[in-house]
Amino acid sequence: MRCAKLKTNPGSQNSTRSIAISAIPPVAERDLPQPGCKYWSGRLKARVVAAVESGLITRSEACRRYAMSVEEYLTWKDALQRFGINGLQVSRAQSVWNMTPH
Repeated sequence: MRCAKLKTNPGSQNSTRSIAISAIPPVAERDLPQPGCKYWSGRLKARVVAAVESGLITRSEACRRYAMSVEEYLTWKDALQRFGINGLQVSRAQSVWNMTPH
């Protein structure tokens, strides 16, 4: 699948830090991962969040399509808002998870 790269502010030292979801370039259906995607990069997760938040697909559709819970989607959304695309990386997400009270 060929997809456009997400850019927050290229060249800046904060280019992958906390961003507003509205700052993510518009996502088209063709930019979304295929159902059953096995490898989830931060950029692919950000595309799914952007698609839901822009109204391209519903949260329910995203959860069904990608076999995830609403809680997992909300974790992606929160990590993207708080830490930017780097917050969606597995190692970073695990660190974030360990830092937050359960």
